[in-house]
Amino acid sequence: MLAPEHDVPTIYEDCWTALQRVAAHASEKFTNANKDPWLKKYADFSRLSIIGDSAGGNIVYHMTMIAGRDGGINENVAINGSIHAFPYLLIPIENAEQIVSYKIWTAIAPPSEAGFHSTILIHLLKRLIGMKKSGWKEEIEFIEFKGEGHCFQMENSEEEKAQDLIKRFASFIQT
Repeated sequence: MLAPEHDVPTIYEDCWTALQRVAAHASEKFTNANKDPWLKKYADFSRLSIIGDSAGGNIVYHMTMIAGRDGGINENVAINGSIHAFPYLLIPIENAEQIVSYKIWTAIAPPSEAGFHSTILIHLLKRLIGMKKSGWKEEIEFIEFKGEGHCFQMENSEEEKAQDLIKRFASFIQT
């Protein structure tokens, strides 16, 4: 199916479907001819973490929220860790209509999902803080690398700060 006029809801739906497809491999009942032998042999579905940078960080946020609402991806698999690296989250600013990212977002998102008007996107950090205050028992960490640009670890992966960030990601996933 081709994406409709506004791509964002379709992106979330497609990602959720992909996660369900991967998680289906955890079931002994999964006998689909298209099953991935590597996943069946090596994947540890009790330790599923997802990560995304930029727009992928936004997608990871939404996949984590859907899984939390639905009690997991399926009856056998839950997301037990997510990293939202440099999430593409829009914030209210003056003259927003003049900014390229605003134009891009409003071209792909319907009005109810347009980040400048979405409480979910605008207030992610506030929500994370609120989650912690509400009794959330899992770890929430907000990391800032001053002086570094958006997704800097991708472009300059050998630099010290990039290595530090990559090691933090790996450590989080391994725990």
